[in-house]
Order: sequence, then structure tokens, then C-alpha cells
Amino acid sequence: MKMPSPRSRRYLYRAGIAGLAVLGVYGLVNSEEIAAWSILAAALLGMADANVEKTE
Repeated sequence: MKMPSPRSRRYLYRAGIAGLAVLGVYGLVNSEEIAAWSILAAALLGMADANVEKTE
């Protein structure tokens, strides 16, 4: 499986967290679900956001 570029991984992580916030505001997910999904997103993509090269 080919990994997305560093820029794509940063985008996916940030968009995922923003999406969870929107779902929470509209009451589609509760705080426990947001926490669980945030942990999953951080495990999959969050370290990429912090540690990949900033080549833009």
C-alpha cells in the first residue's frame, strides 16, 4: 500500500479532527465517540502531522 504524501497526511488528520468537531456540534456523535475517533485519527495520522517534513 502506498502511503499518501506528507502534505496529504497532514490534511487528512486536520480535516478529520475538524469533521469530528462539526459532528459534535450537530449532536450526531457524543463526547465519548469523539474522543475514541480522535484517538484513532491521532494513532493513524497524528504523528505524521507532527513529524513529517514541511515541504511546501
